[in-house]
Amino acid sequence: MRVVDICSFNPLDYKSGGVGSTTFHINSALVRHGIEVINICFANESFVKESKMGKVIAIKTYDNELLKLLTYPIRSALLARKLKPDVLIGEGPSNFGGSLIASLIRKPNTIHIERAHGTHMNLILSTQKKSLHMRILGRLMAEIIERYQFILADYSFCVSYSVRNELIKYYKINKSRIKVIVSGTDTKKYKPLGKAKKAELRSSMRFYDGMVYILYIGTDPSRKGLDIVLRSMELLRDMPIHLNVIGIDNDNGLNFIRNNYIKHLDADRISFIGKINEDEKIKYYKASDLLFFPSRYEGIALVSLDALSSGLPMVVSNMVGIEQIAGSSSGVFVSPDFDPKHYADIIVKLIDRIDRLDKCKKNARKIALQYDWIRVGERYYDAIMHIVKSELHER
Repeated sequence: MRVVDICSFNPLDYKSGGVGSTTFHINSALVRHGIEVINICFANESFVKESKMGKVIAIKTYDNELLKLLTYPIRSALLARKLKPDVLIGEGPSNFGGSLIASLIRKPNTIHIERAHGTHMNLILSTQKKSLHMRILGRLMAEIIERYQFILADYSFCVSYSVRNELIKYYKINKSRIKVIVSGTDTKKYKPLGKAKKAELRSSMRFYDGMVYILYIGTDPSRKGLDIVLRSMELLRDMPIHLNVIGIDNDNGLNFIRNNYIKHLDADRISFIGKINEDEKIKYYKASDLLFFPSRYEGIALVSLDALSSGLPMVVSNMVGIEQIAGSSSGVFVSPDFDPKHYADIIVKLIDRIDRLDKCKKNARKIALQYDWIRVGERYYDAIMHIVKSELHER
C-alpha cells in the first residue's frame, strides 16, 4: 500500500513545529508496519531523502507567500497524482490547498484523509490583532481552502476533541467521518526526576534555592499568550518567581515587552533563552516547577503533553487541548478566560502546594504513557487500515 502525504514545511526540520512533529511520528509508525510513505513538502531547495518516516520529496518554492500560495498547491497535487497513492493524506490548510487540488484530480479508489491539527477559522476568531495577511490570505485559507479540503476528504483525523467540534461547527462535517486521535509525546525522553536528581540538575543550571521557576515555551508570543504570562508576572512581582522563556531571544523578548506596554517587570527575574535543542529543552522541563502556557489557540499543544510526561504541573488556558484528557489530579490547572489576574491567583495557590504535588506527578505520568508516540502511531495505523478495508469492501 502506498500513502502520499502532502505536507507544508519539511517535516524532518525542527522548524516545522507541532504539525511537523506529529506528521513525522505518525508516518514513521506507518513505515514500521511496512507501508510505503512518500511525503511531499516545500523547501528552499529541491531534494529527495529517505528517512524513518519514508521518502521525503521537497519542491523548491518561492519565499514570497503569494507566489508560494499560487504554485505549490498545483505542483504538489500533480506530483501526488503521478505517484498513484492508495491513500492521499493532507495536513490541513498549511499546504495551501495542495491536498484540495489533489483530491479533485485523484485517481479512482484513492482514499483521501485530511489531518486536522487545528482550524484556520478558529485561529482567526481567536486572534485579537489581526494582520492584513491574516485578514486576506487567512480568510481565504479558512473560507475556501480549509473548508473544501475537509468537505472533499473521505475522512478527517483530528488531534483533539476540540478540533473535531470545530470541523462540525464551522464546516458541518459529518461526525461519522471524523476520527479523533490525540497527539503524543516521547515518554522515554520526557520523564520526571526524583527529588535528589532534580536538586542536582537545578544546581547545575544555577537555579537558586527558594525560587520558583516558571517555564514558558513558544515562538509565536501573541497567539501563545506571552503577554498574559508577562502581565501575570507583573502581578506576582513581589513573589520569589523566575520566568524562563524558551523560543524567544532577548532582543525580541524586550521588544515584545515594550510593544505591549508592560512596565512593572524586574528584568532580573525573566530570562529570554531563545531557541535551544531538544536535550536542553528537556532539562528545563525536568528542573522547572511549573509550565505556564495560556495560549489563545491550539489544536493541541505538544508542550503540554511533554510537560504531562515530565510530571511538570502546568497552568494553561482552556484552548490548549490538554484539559480534555487530564485535570487537576494530574497537575493540569485551567483558567476559563485570559485574565492575567485569574492566572496569577492560580499560581499563588499552587506555589504553596508545589512540594506536595507528588501524587499529581504520578497521575500525569500514567496519562502520558497512554499518549506515547508509539501508541499514538499504532492508533493511526489501525484507523487507516480499518478505513482501507472498509472502503475496499464497499467499492
